[in-house]
Amino acid sequence: DELLLVAQDSSIRKELVHFLTINTLQPVLWSLPLSMILIWLAVSDGVGPLYRLARSISRRSADRLGPIDGEGVPVEIRPLTQALNGLMERLDEALAMERRFAADASHELRTPFAIIRTHAQIAQRSSDPAERRQALDNLILGVDRATRLIAQLLILARLQGESQQVEQGVSSLAGAVSRAVAHQQAAAQSRSISLTTLVPEGLYSVVAVPGEVLGTLVGNLVENGVKYTPPRGRVEVALVPERGWLLLRVSDSGPGIPPANRERVFDRFYRQPGQSQAGAGLGLAIVRRICTLYGLGIELREGAEGLGLAGEARFPLPSESQPSTIPLPSI
Repeated sequence: DELLLVAQDSSIRKELVHFLTINTLQPVLWSLPLSMILIWLAVSDGVGPLYRLARSISRRSADRLGPIDGEGVPVEIRPLTQALNGLMERLDEALAMERRFAADASHELRTPFAIIRTHAQIAQRSSDPAERRQALDNLILGVDRATRLIAQLLILARLQGESQQVEQGVSSLAGAVSRAVAHQQAAAQSRSISLTTLVPEGLYSVVAVPGEVLGTLVGNLVENGVKYTPPRGRVEVALVPERGWLLLRVSDSGPGIPPANRERVFDRFYRQPGQSQAGAGLGLAIVRRICTLYGLGIELREGAEGLGLAGEARFPLPSESQPSTIPLPSI
């Protein structure tokens, strides 16, 4: 057997590899700077509208919440500009509401504090014990009214701040009625007003409203009924079940409200012309806000036999497949 060995100089092979590599990569290396420039120009042209939009938004002041100009905006980011414009509009409405609320609150608070200062000065300067005692009594009454006004303003401010996310919970409407009526009994008895409740025995009265919020709603309706009913009048608080609903009706024998003004009394700080009872006009505004947040119905009607006023709030009842574990209170 014969063995044939073939060999080649490694330097020749290395030279061949080097030659092929240089000739293959040389066009790529020459075209790389040009490709980078073209890529940079393309990307800059593509993101240019985004940079201009970002600069336009960053230069806006906090008070400038008008819509963003969509001129020259690519189709791909038009949904973004439309969403931003919607957000700007909602922010503008919220800030306008806050400004109106602050202006109204400052105006309403100015009067009770001026009255408090006046009575304090009278008590300070008076040498007559009877006059000083009367001034101090008026001073305490003014502090109580201012405290009530501030509490209602705080409640309304908290409710206004809640938009999409509201406090969730369930509570007994019959229990809220019982507590509200008990709280107003002293005021009703001092003016010989008959304050009664009408709740069917064994009524399922659990509604999807937290207890504190529900107490505020029911309390304001009952308080308004007692406050604006003349002496020796009557106020009735009734729960009326309907198909899928539970109706809270607070009816009184007061002067009532003309149909043309019944919607206006839900506005903040609005009071009926010629109204002699103390108040700030916030109770029904709070009731309306709670009803809006929790999807409840609220309406003002004539009272029984066409006399007085009846405030009706409609509560949707949960389905029977989701019974509540809250026990029914006894009234």
